[in-house]
Amino acid sequence: MESNLGFSAADFIYQITVDAGDTLNLFFDLCTPGTNYDASIGIFNSCDPDTNNMVDGMIGNEWEDCMGLCAQADPAFESPGFVPLARDVWLEPGTYYVVIDGYSAGMEGDFQMVVGEMLAFEDYTLAGNNSYIDITFSDGIYGVQTSGADWNLTPPMPIQDYFLIEIEQNGGNASAVGIVSGLQLDGDPVEPGELVIRFTLDINNPPTGQEELKISPQWWNLDNDGGNYYGPHLMNSYGVPFTEEDILWVELNSMLPPTIDLSYDSLADDNSYVIIAFSEGIYTDYDGDEASGAVNLLDFQISQGSLGDTIQNITLPDDLLPSGGEDTLKFLIDLNPASGGETMTISPASGASIFKWNGVPMQANQQITYILNDVMPPVLTFDPADGETGISPDTDILLQYNEAIRYKDDSAISNENVDGLITLRYNDDQDPIAFDATISGDNRTITVSPDSEMVELREVYVAIIGDTLEDFNDNI
Repeated sequence: MESNLGFSAADFIYQITVDAGDTLNLFFDLCTPGTNYDASIGIFNSCDPDTNNMVDGMIGNEWEDCMGLCAQADPAFESPGFVPLARDVWLEPGTYYVVIDGYSAGMEGDFQMVVGEMLAFEDYTLAGNNSYIDITFSDGIYGVQTSGADWNLTPPMPIQDYFLIEIEQNGGNASAVGIVSGLQLDGDPVEPGELVIRFTLDINNPPTGQEELKISPQWWNLDNDGGNYYGPHLMNSYGVPFTEEDILWVELNSMLPPTIDLSYDSLADDNSYVIIAFSEGIYTDYDGDEASGAVNLLDFQISQGSLGDTIQNITLPDDLLPSGGEDTLKFLIDLNPASGGETMTISPASGASIFKWNGVPMQANQQITYILNDVMPPVLTFDPADGETGISPDTDILLQYNEAIRYKDDSAISNENVDGLITLRYNDDQDPIAFDATISGDNRTITVSPDSEMVELREVYVAIIGDTLEDFNDNI
């Protein structure tokens, strides 16, 4: 029967059904010791001879000859390069027909066909510090060395002849990568048929996390008695090359150190705590593989100023205990009352006390400085001082505060209302003394001026209603 291949030799037809939900990338390999004639192969999606029903990938009216890939055909066949190898055949759900035909009329013989899924990347694990990547393949992988009619499957070594790893910079710091070695996970040399290989990497600059590794098989030129092949060097156990359709993209981990967010202003009004935000989650320990543990008091230091600053505890902002990996923490502070203007600085205890998840330490020069809030009430002094004698009867009395004052309701003290704050009288018989009071422009000094000279040798009492006043930071 003549097939859609257009050849008149006897046909062998096989049916393949791909189930719903599946998509397969297959190879159909006749380059085997059991093939001894110039066979041709086609894959069709119907048996209608009047329909152009070839599956995408057909070259002319047949699939590609294997060229230099076939050294395993029957030695009696002198042109193994003419044996076809259909690879990267993508089949969606449906029914397909594989037709084996002779290239010309009367051309018949024996053949052996191997059908399987194309060798491809399956999975990977990237080291946190980007020092290595473990790549898992869909099947065992092999290298190949050709010599004459021999086809020797070997370990894929040297590894650089079989794999190409490049960096897509994407605006990041790292621009180049080299393969240092390819080994088994236990460090032993690679054997034929490995499913997983650890690639040790040499990256020229610390990645920022924007960069991607682009991993693909090296393309290679294979010369053999059967012809010449150029394509992926990596092979499966049948000598079928790695799929041309697969590239493994891997996003590199950022190796930038964690930082303190200086724009996050979170000092409590009473200076009792600060909330510090970090660029990413932080930990206290790193074991060479991954970081762990919540940061603690030993991981930070605080400036030892005149107020005796100390960190009492570190919690989450909601006061729960951290477990590790938090990017926002609450630092409870113990210090003497501040008058305002004093500073407090918090920083790592060292350049090896705090880590991000992949072991990159926070640099010791990271720090955040707070200007402390005034939490001390205004201090009043009298001039003349309490108990002072020998004062001239016409002396004005000054009430001097160390900072500006106002009423507790935040309204201003003025020359018009300041008199109501002051009591001025003789101390022996409680007789009031008429006066006029004024307040200075900086709201720090009240001047009490008696309307007339006070009586000599009499003790004078002056007071202010202090619990109605506060400083401009609400301290009473």
